[in-house]
Amino acid sequence: MAMVMEQQMFSIGEVSRMLDVESHTLRYWEKEFKDFIKPRRVSRKNRVYTEADIAVLRKIKELLTIELFTIAGARRQMYLRTASGF
Repeated sequence: MAMVMEQQMFSIGEVSRMLDVESHTLRYWEKEFKDFIKPRRVSRKNRVYTEADIAVLRKIKELLTIELFTIAGARRQMYLRTASGF
């Protein structure tokens, strides 16, 4: 009998606190990095993020705040790093 692992989901508020960014910033990144981050919706209004989504958001934050890329530059880096396996 195969055991099904249930994936933990996080609300936008929880992710906002985890990453220390505002909720509106996460929604903006969702638009700008739509090929990389696609939170699920539990209702028409509520987004939920998986741990994989959060890992991508952490990478985006790192590119923007530590490596100081612009949004366009960070998007380009995400494409390049995804193609090379991160």
